[in-house]
Amino acid sequence: MANSLCFTSFNTCNTAGILINPTKALVVNQALKSSRSARIRSLEAKAVEKNPTTIVYARCEGDAKREARKEAQSRTGKMKLEVYADRMSQPSRAVIIFCKVNGIDYTELKEDTSKREHLTPEFAEINPMKQLPAIVDGNFKLFERCLLKLMLLISDTYVINTTILPALGYPSNQQAADEAEKFLVSSLSEIESFWLKGDGPFLLGGNQPSIADLSLVCELMQLEVLNEKYRYRLLGPYKKVQRWIKHTRYAISPHFGDVHKNLMNVKEKLKNKPLMEANHGGVSVSEQWWRARM
Repeated sequence: MANSLCFTSFNTCNTAGILINPTKALVVNQALKSSRSARIRSLEAKAVEKNPTTIVYARCEGDAKREARKEAQSRTGKMKLEVYADRMSQPSRAVIIFCKVNGIDYTELKEDTSKREHLTPEFAEINPMKQLPAIVDGNFKLFERCLLKLMLLISDTYVINTTILPALGYPSNQQAADEAEKFLVSSLSEIESFWLKGDGPFLLGGNQPSIADLSLVCELMQLEVLNEKYRYRLLGPYKKVQRWIKHTRYAISPHFGDVHKNLMNVKEKLKNKPLMEANHGGVSVSEQWWRARM
């Protein structure tokens, strides 16, 4: 509840370290030009055959940083809260903002979902569901999906088919966009009429934002990448929702803007990107450009 500082698999490593004899601490480093190349596998097999006590391990830049951090923390006796996140992920942004606003001392470990770093076996040890965000506090691991996962998927579907794919020159799925719009309109109507019916500016009439406000606003921020026509068509009728988003952003400033910089950069790139000739097919391109979700 992250350029990764956690253990990553061979296909994301630059070097492999093979500890031939732990007692003599003899380390052989071999550059990897491909994922677990045949030469590396051969070196591993020979090392194990030569010495049954051989330890074979993958050595990455992230591993070294992680070990150094753990060693420093063990010396001070203080373990920082670790937040595994990708700031292109709505739930990740909500957790990071929550930590910043509440002055929680934490270390942000970046898992680049566009490179599928969250799908590695090593990250599965942190979160078996291979989803972001995830939190580690000592030996305690916390992970869960946002209860608004359906809205996440629907909002992404709408943004991808109305904005991302056309900007890249790919054919969009208008039927999927229309169905997503119906769901979003229904959800916004429910927020307007029920969740914002109290006297306070936040959900259920609260006088200050809760993690629920952060989670939901971060989901709706995906709509920021839409052009003004689509955004107004969705949000224009819902004045309470617009005020609530404004209040929430202001209440947690400057952290809100800082955590959403990546998303705003995407918006600017889309705004300045000329339409490309539609000579490709398939929606899968969205996973290559629009960061894959957890």
